[in-house]
Amino acid sequence: MKKTTYFFSIILMCIAFLKNTSIYSQNRIGINTVTPNATLDINGDLKIRNLPTDNSNSDFLTIDDTGNKIVTKRSSTPFFVVNTVPIPICRSISIGSTGSSSIPILGTTYTINWQVMDKNVGTGANNTSNEGSQKLIVEYNFSPNLPFSPSLIFITPYNNSTYPDTFDINYTIASNNKLRVNITRVDTSSTDDVYSCWGGSFYFDLILFK
Repeated sequence: MKKTTYFFSIILMCIAFLKNTSIYSQNRIGINTVTPNATLDINGDLKIRNLPTDNSNSDFLTIDDTGNKIVTKRSSTPFFVVNTVPIPICRSISIGSTGSSSIPILGTTYTINWQVMDKNVGTGANNTSNEGSQKLIVEYNFSPNLPFSPSLIFITPYNNSTYPDTFDINYTIASNNKLRVNITRVDTSSTDDVYSCWGGSFYFDLILFK
């Protein structure tokens, strides 16, 4: 008798489950729907308890903009953001100077090593009489490698100090582990007195597109 009761209990549980669940011959499963239009069609909320955050795995999920809300796995991230990349203090360095910083990005700590490839503090720029041209060429190396080699880069220098320095930055080399940039101070309102280069700590942000 107990075995019979147990058997019918299982049958009832299966019926309760299948009441709002449909398994199509086209290998589709519907939860809370009898007409699934995807491999797994959930008419309700979805909760994932253990979602990996390993930044070395560049797969990601997208949701289409149609009414079907289909979730699709893509093979790589479309962009990558790197914040607070340091600009070397021009007054304190020379050609060949090096430095490094560590930046956490999406759970991974990246080491950014930089080297000054060239320094120009001559009078080539049409600045005011008490200023010369102030330009550095700096090469940055990333470890570990970035998820991809960028095809497009947005660079935004920023100044959160009390100094009035303004910068223009453009890149000449870009890969998944190397970035070479030209850094030029472009403001003409600053006065460096006896100094020929900026002395404050400044940074820039990167948005890299695949």
